[in-house]
This record gives sequence, C-alpha cells and structure tokens, in this order.
Amino acid sequence: MSFRDISRILKGEERKDEIDKLMEKVNAIERWITLSNKQVNLLNKKVEEIGKILADPYEKYKKLNKESEFVVIEKYVCPQCGQAGYVTVKVKCTKCGYENWWGHWKFT
Repeated sequence: MSFRDISRILKGEERKDEIDKLMEKVNAIERWITLSNKQVNLLNKKVEEIGKILADPYEKYKKLNKESEFVVIEKYVCPQCGQAGYVTVKVKCTKCGYENWWGHWKFT
C-alpha cells in the first residue's frame, strides 16, 4: 500500500467514493420503489373500477329478476277462472335437462 493510498484512506476520500456509489444505488432503488408503488396504486384503482362495472349489471339483474317475479304473481289474472296471483312455469336445468314446475298454487 502506498503512502498516497494511506493518505486517501485517512482523508476519507476512498470511503466517500464508496459511500457515493452506495447512495446512487440506494437512490435508484428508492426511485424504482416509488414508481412501483404508483403502478400498484393505479392497478388497484383499475381493479376497483372494473369491480364496480361488473357489480352494477349483476345488482340490476337481481333487482329486475326479483321485481319481475312479483309483477307476474301480482298482476296475472287467469282469463278462464279470474283467479289472480297463482301462476306456475315449467323450468328446465340448462346443464342436465331436468324439468319441473315452479310457482304458486292455490291449495283449497
């Protein structure tokens, strides 16, 4: 080791160079983390927006389905006997083809 090397070490110049290099790396990592966090936040907002878009039609479907069931039950009047509210429909499982009746019967 030369006198010059010893002198630089004692003055802290060599350590300063090492510290400067490390600080550059730390700053680069911090910039990358900041960008990554911004991208994650942006993605989270997009996922929320997509969730709202998908939820809205489903909620409307559920509401419409529930309302239409009651509309049929409340408004249907049999043209033959005049009885209101007693309706049935034949339903079919679209997977296996099983069929059955579903609805409201009047039990006397």
